[in-house]
Amino acid sequence: MEFDIERLREIQVYAYVVVTGLLVVVFYAYIYHIYNSDKKGLTNYEINAKLALDDALDSTPINGILKTKNGVNNELVK
Repeated sequence: MEFDIERLREIQVYAYVVVTGLLVVVFYAYIYHIYNSDKKGLTNYEINAKLALDDALDSTPINGILKTKNGVNNELVK
Protein backbone atom coordinates (compact mmCIF):
# COMPACT_ATOMS: atom_id res chain seq x y z
CA MET A 1 0.00 0.00 0.00
CA GLU A 2 1.63 3.12 -1.20
CA PHE A 3 0.79 6.54 0.23
CA ASP A 4 1.25 9.48 -2.03
CA ILE A 5 0.50 13.11 -1.30
CA GLU A 6 -2.99 13.02 -2.80
CA ARG A 7 -4.01 10.04 -0.67
CA LEU A 8 -2.68 11.72 2.47
CA ARG A 9 -4.60 14.91 1.64
CA GLU A 10 -7.77 12.88 1.19
CA ILE A 11 -7.30 11.19 4.57
CA GLN A 12 -6.60 14.58 6.13
CA VAL A 13 -9.86 16.03 4.75
CA TYR A 14 -11.90 13.09 6.02
CA ALA A 15 -10.26 13.31 9.45
CA TYR A 16 -10.91 17.05 9.59
CA VAL A 17 -14.61 16.59 8.77
CA VAL A 18 -15.03 13.79 11.33
CA VAL A 19 -13.24 15.65 14.12
CA THR A 20 -15.15 18.86 13.40
CA GLY A 21 -18.44 16.96 13.47
CA LEU A 22 -17.56 15.31 16.77
CA LEU A 23 -16.61 18.64 18.31
CA VAL A 24 -19.92 20.17 17.19
CA VAL A 25 -21.85 17.28 18.77
CA VAL A 26 -19.89 17.59 22.04
CA PHE A 27 -20.40 21.36 22.11
CA TYR A 28 -24.17 21.11 21.62
CA ALA A 29 -24.37 18.32 24.23
CA TYR A 30 -22.59 20.61 26.70
CA ILE A 31 -24.99 23.47 25.94
CA TYR A 32 -27.93 21.09 26.44
CA HIS A 33 -26.47 19.92 29.76
CA ILE A 34 -26.03 23.49 31.02
CA TYR A 35 -29.55 24.44 29.91
CA ASN A 36 -31.15 21.42 31.61
CA SER A 37 -29.22 21.77 34.85
CA ASP A 38 -30.17 25.44 35.02
CA LYS A 39 -33.86 24.65 34.35
CA LYS A 40 -33.90 21.88 36.99
CA GLY A 41 -32.34 24.22 39.56
CA LEU A 42 -29.23 22.14 40.09
CA THR A 43 -26.96 25.09 39.37
CA ASN A 44 -27.41 28.81 38.96
CA TYR A 45 -25.01 30.07 36.33
CA GLU A 46 -26.10 33.68 36.74
CA ILE A 47 -24.67 33.72 40.27
CA ASN A 48 -21.48 32.04 39.09
CA ALA A 49 -21.18 34.56 36.25
CA LYS A 50 -20.73 37.31 38.83
CA LEU A 51 -17.26 35.94 39.50
CA ALA A 52 -16.02 37.73 36.40
CA LEU A 53 -17.27 41.06 37.74
CA ASP A 54 -16.61 40.66 41.46
CA ASP A 55 -13.23 39.00 41.79
CA ALA A 56 -11.58 41.02 44.56
CA LEU A 57 -9.71 39.20 47.30
CA ASP A 58 -12.01 40.53 50.00
CA SER A 59 -15.29 39.69 48.24
CA THR A 60 -17.53 37.06 49.79
CA PRO A 61 -17.40 33.54 48.35
CA ILE A 62 -20.38 32.40 46.31
CA ASN A 63 -20.75 28.94 47.80
CA GLY A 64 -19.30 29.62 51.21
CA ILE A 65 -16.31 28.14 52.99
CA LEU A 66 -16.19 24.77 54.68
CA LYS A 67 -15.43 25.23 58.37
CA THR A 68 -13.09 22.54 59.62
CA LYS A 69 -12.71 21.13 63.08
CA ASN A 70 -9.88 18.67 63.76
CA GLY A 71 -9.34 18.27 60.02
CA VAL A 72 -12.95 17.16 59.37
CA ASN A 73 -15.36 19.26 57.31
CA ASN A 74 -18.33 19.99 59.54
CA GLU A 75 -20.52 22.69 58.08
CA LEU A 76 -20.84 25.24 55.33
CA VAL A 77 -20.43 28.81 56.55
CA LYS A 78 -21.68 31.71 54.43
